[in-house]
Amino acid sequence: MHLGHLKAPDLWPPVGLSKEAEEEVKMLNAVVIGLRYHVEGYAAALELYRFGKSRPAIVDRLLARDWQWIAIHEAAMRVWFLRDAMEIARKTWIRQCEPVAEHVDEPAMESALRLFDTHFPDFRKMRNAIAHAPGIESSNLKAWLKDDLFGVSKLNDDDRFELINDGVRYSMDMTDATLDKLVQVVRAFWSAFESVEHAFDTRGRSE
Repeated sequence: MHLGHLKAPDLWPPVGLSKEAEEEVKMLNAVVIGLRYHVEGYAAALELYRFGKSRPAIVDRLLARDWQWIAIHEAAMRVWFLRDAMEIARKTWIRQCEPVAEHVDEPAMESALRLFDTHFPDFRKMRNAIAHAPGIESSNLKAWLKDDLFGVSKLNDDDRFELINDGVRYSMDMTDATLDKLVQVVRAFWSAFESVEHAFDTRGRSE
């Protein structure tokens, strides 16, 4: 996936807004553009993961393995940060920015969030398991030993990261397919602003 093709909507404020409204639009514009950084963060983590997996001769074998786990944890956080950021943008930033709120396609944003949940079901549980790994390990150690379950997490040979939280197994693939899904979600969310761009273009943009 070439992330250069991930083009954010242009929400630069139109002419005729009050100074306060113009600043709100500019801030929202930055928030919406910023969604791509979570996708880029996953992409960067994926590259680090692959570098560690390649066991480069110039890097100690155990260090390379540690880099893989660092990359996996960062990748999982970036996946969840994307959903969190979209939800905050929808419920907070857009609602308090009237020039955008009156034109944005609310169903399209909701559809993007549903698409995320389809691609990454119950991902909050995975995020929480990573963020609170020591506590989860401690509270579930006896159950894991009794049921012969693995600990908080493991990495399979097919680049699938798995963990168990509250007795349920969750997984995330460290692959281009996951990156493609994130791109799909961001594009779906950004599509909600097409009508905003059109309305702003019609009015004319400020300097």
